[in-house]
Amino acid sequence: MLWRSTQESNESYEIRKQTFKTYNRVLRNSVNLAKKNYYHKQFQIFRNDIRRTWMTIINRSGNKKEYPDQFLFDGETVSDKNLIAEEFNKYFTSVGSKQSEKIVVPGNKSFTDYLRTPTLYAFHFKAIDDQEIVRIIDSLKSKSSYGHDRISNKLLKYVKYEIAKPLKLLVNQSVECGIFPSNLKDARVIPIYKKDNEQNFSNYRPISLLPSISKIYERILYNQIYQHFTNHELFYPSQYGFRKLHSTEYAALELVNRLTIDMDNSRVPINIYLDLSKAFDTIDHTILLHKLSYYGFKNKAHDLMTSYLTNRSQYVEFQDIKSSSHITCGVPQGSILGPLLFIIYIKEL
Repeated sequence: MLWRSTQESNESYEIRKQTFKTYNRVLRNSVNLAKKNYYHKQFQIFRNDIRRTWMTIINRSGNKKEYPDQFLFDGETVSDKNLIAEEFNKYFTSVGSKQSEKIVVPGNKSFTDYLRTPTLYAFHFKAIDDQEIVRIIDSLKSKSSYGHDRISNKLLKYVKYEIAKPLKLLVNQSVECGIFPSNLKDARVIPIYKKDNEQNFSNYRPISLLPSISKIYERILYNQIYQHFTNHELFYPSQYGFRKLHSTEYAALELVNRLTIDMDNSRVPINIYLDLSKAFDTIDHTILLHKLSYYGFKNKAHDLMTSYLTNRSQYVEFQDIKSSSHITCGVPQGSILGPLLFIIYIKEL
């Protein structure tokens, strides 16, 4: 730098110093203006996508949390990465079952008491063609993240025409046999810090990364299940979450409308709000599969959903260290089918 290499006794020292400060100020202003214009453009692009908006805010704030050097385990601090990875996985896979044990089931009631008249419409999965595989791959977000197979959505898009036919054969074979491939049921889990003491395993949430190919399978199953429930009006009318063309705004409008009607008719409205803890993790497979049967899933369709839900596993990846795989319960986090199965599960509630 010319100014810093100039002696203070030199008559040009002050001139070069002021010149440097001027250019430095111009550069900072230019960089700040460029950032402002860039993020303004990004927020405009994602104005209807709240998830991408928040991702942009987080990236802008630069507050990505690094893992601490030590974690608390049995009252002591541990720094061994292998042990930390194993304990993370034990915590994530056991939290659902531990929460389920706390659920009190009334002795004189069964969930079947609320299932009175089974649907008359039988449901069977249909075979698909190459074009549907290509359409589904095109609909996937172009992400670079990957599951245990290290195949990303972005990579699938590059080879979609080459893999469409073999994938079609595999999917149709699964539908015909009622078996979901076991290799697509293993999730790669990354712990993400939430809040409070960063050394406690309970203050982290799991981000599950499933194999990208499993998302193709799931999207095919999702589309056919969703169409079945829509065509036969099997969804609860006031279920606004996890449904196409529905949103929290519609839920709020219905609430306000009901309150207004009650007050206009001199009735006192009462609202009950429930916060479900570990909702996806505590789903009982026996109840869910019984309800799928109740809603028309027969033979191989029911077998396929049983295969999809059971014997799932996950491992935690912590700073490039992989834990062993553990069997999980509930419905898969980060899956396409998970939210749909959840609203089917709670429909009678």
